[in-house]
Amino acid sequence: MTDSRFCTNCRVSVSKSLKFCTSCGTEVYKTPAQSESSETHTESAGTLGEFSKKEEIPRLIEEYAVTYLGGHPAYPKSKLGKITFQLFDDRFEFHPTIGTKDWFDALTIPYSDTHDLEIVQRQVGTLEGIFGGLDSRQLNQANNIHIQYDDSDGTTILIRLEMLTGFTVMGQAGKCRELEDRLSVNSIRSKFKPKEGASQNASGIPELLEKLASLMEKGILTQEEFDQKKKELLTRM
Repeated sequence: MTDSRFCTNCRVSVSKSLKFCTSCGTEVYKTPAQSESSETHTESAGTLGEFSKKEEIPRLIEEYAVTYLGGHPAYPKSKLGKITFQLFDDRFEFHPTIGTKDWFDALTIPYSDTHDLEIVQRQVGTLEGIFGGLDSRQLNQANNIHIQYDDSDGTTILIRLEMLTGFTVMGQAGKCRELEDRLSVNSIRSKFKPKEGASQNASGIPELLEKLASLMEKGILTQEEFDQKKKELLTRM
């Protein structure tokens, strides 16, 4: 390593032990190589900073394993095999696994095209009922997922799935409740496609509340009935 550096004014080599150039008296700074390296590093850091700001990757919120029950025009019948179901900040994604790659293509459903996601109770099959006996009632768990959305052609599709994550049927139902929590905590339902007439209905809710309050004052409605109706109406706003 050299024991000298260059004067930024006259470019004369100056010993590192000296603070000022012996030729022109200018204060000595970094060598040209050091200056160039520092400038390059600063420029690169700035470029990376700008890139990170521009390219924000949507966050993966949660991932589940599901099986297909039906509803999609390309797959009219239920099929066995695991499909990966992912929740992002802006969309649902479905990806095939080794057991489903031969028939299932990756599917993306933007929240802006989604009408609703509903957790529904599974239907116990005849054989399950016969061999399960009284225990078969435990199989009537809400572990089915129905997603209604519009495809690229504007056709409304209701895809039906069953949760696999959770091992047992009751565990799968628990994962469906967890899914509902993820939707709520991340305000995903607010990103769904607005329902027709929702804004018009919401605008009339304050007037309905006033009418209900008047009925309660007249003794037609009890406080409990009023509170229940109020809660129902507020959830629609």
